[in-house]
Amino acid sequence: MKVELPGESKPFADIEEGECFAFTRKQVTSVCMKVEWLSSASVAVLWSASDDWTVPHLIAPTELVGSILHSLPSAVFVASSDAKDVRADRTRHEYAPGFLIKTPTGQSLIAVKGLQRDHGISVIDVATGKASGIESDNLTFFTSWRIVTKVLDKYETVCSFPSYNENKRSVGQTT
Repeated sequence: MKVELPGESKPFADIEEGECFAFTRKQVTSVCMKVEWLSSASVAVLWSASDDWTVPHLIAPTELVGSILHSLPSAVFVASSDAKDVRADRTRHEYAPGFLIKTPTGQSLIAVKGLQRDHGISVIDVATGKASGIESDNLTFFTSWRIVTKVLDKYETVCSFPSYNENKRSVGQTT
C-alpha cells in the first residue's frame, strides 16, 4: 500500500524562502511561510489554531525553537472566486493584513502585520517569500483564500482565511 505524507521534517535553515511549513508549539498548530524581511529570514504565520490569532503576521525565527517543522512543498494559495471576496481596481493604500493581492503584472502578494506595531503592514511576494513594495494601483484584492496541498489526486485544504473559531476544526478538508 502506498502512503503519501504532506511533507518532511526539516530544520528552518533548510526551508526555502516562499516555502510553506507547519509547526506545533504548546499544542497549537500554525501554518507559515519562510520569508525575507528587512534582509533577514523571518516567518509569516498565515494561519494558527490559537484562540487569539486573527490575521497573518510576522514572527522571529527564534519563536520556532524547540518545534518540529513539517515542510508543505506542494502548498499553494487558492483565492476565493466569490464576488463578495474580490475587490477589483483598488489602490496600493487600501489593503489590510490577510489580503491576497494580485498586481497588474500578475504578481501575487500577501499582506501581513509587521513584527512590531511600528512596522505596520508588510507585503510579501508569495512566489519568492521576499518583502515587496507595491509600485502601482489597479490592484485586485482577495479577502478570502485557502492554502491547499495535493495529496494523491486530490487537493486538501490546509487552512483558510478568514478563519473563525468554529472553522478552525475543519483543517484538512478534502476538496
